[in-house]
Amino acid sequence: MAVDDALIGIAADNGSHASRIRLCEEARRFLTTPSNDLALICALAGMDPQAVIERMRKQIAEAPSPEELAGDRKGNRATKNKRKVAPPKPKDKPEPKLITHNGETLTLKEWSDRTGIGQPTLTNRMNAGWTVADALTIRPGQAKRRAGEALRAKIEADVAERQRRRRGPNRVLTYNGETLPLGEWATRTGLQAQTIAKRIKNGWPVERALMVGDGRCTE
Repeated sequence: MAVDDALIGIAADNGSHASRIRLCEEARRFLTTPSNDLALICALAGMDPQAVIERMRKQIAEAPSPEELAGDRKGNRATKNKRKVAPPKPKDKPEPKLITHNGETLTLKEWSDRTGIGQPTLTNRMNAGWTVADALTIRPGQAKRRAGEALRAKIEADVAERQRRRRGPNRVLTYNGETLPLGEWATRTGLQAQTIAKRIKNGWPVERALMVGDGRCTE
């Protein structure tokens, strides 16, 4: 879990000392830096991303450094050092946020009372990039489906990107008057994109580089 990795470190049996430091630092950056991924996760969990970021920044400031956490060589995660901190100074109460929709301007609480949608939910939606109209009108059931669709779309995009990378470099070859990316020729011929690229690099003509086992290029 990213919170555990950021605050108490990586278990000593999970990689080298340097990799444990790197993973701890990556977890801390993810939890303290605004991003679409963090906003999406917080929206699904019903949490305010900015509140999560502020809380994690405070806890990380009080936690041992990644180097200290990675120093545990006994197979157990390092124990967080307890430090005394001064009580926070009282802050001035912020002015209520005003939101305008359909020509009407109300506070967040007033919109929450009118729509029946909780204030934390409205805040999370807006922090996640929702339009004011969507945030104030989409019901919880619809929002859950929307979040699921967004997550599925992200996963599909990640899968497509990994497949594109596996197909090889984005180089194009022309054969028989047809120009296609190297990955497309690999799919068509059944050869590995790396094999075709290596043949071209070694000076093979295109028609020979695209030959399969029987000596012919698959059309």
